[in-house]
Amino acid sequence: MCQGGIETVNRATASMLGREQETIEVPSVAKNVAVLITAATSGIGAACARSLAQKGFLVFAGVHDWSKAAALQDQAIGRLVPLRLDVTDLELIQAAAEQIAGILKAENRQLRGIVNTATHEHHGPLEILPFSIIRGEIEVDYLG
Repeated sequence: MCQGGIETVNRATASMLGREQETIEVPSVAKNVAVLITAATSGIGAACARSLAQKGFLVFAGVHDWSKAAALQDQAIGRLVPLRLDVTDLELIQAAAEQIAGILKAENRQLRGIVNTATHEHHGPLEILPFSIIRGEIEVDYLG
């Protein structure tokens, strides 16, 4: 429920902290806006997802390892929708796009940003890495 820029959020996280409700300031710009984060289960992607959800944005959180989706959602205060997503899998990309479009239409929101945090990390001198690994890194890290 939104009133005067304040949104009251009932979340598992709030109840785990011994509170029934968590009240957060929602900037007016965030009220009808959604953001997609391509890899949101760890690192900067997870931090961005939690922060934007807490600020009132609807966050679509890309999850490669689906077993981590529930934990990500439980840690968020605000609206966070986990999506099974691998930026190199066209079928998963299309399924995520359809799910996002349906939610945006139902809630009269707009997708205003995509934060591409998906990455593959392979360490070693470039000269000895197999070309398939180099190509995979380029596809995920730069083209994703």
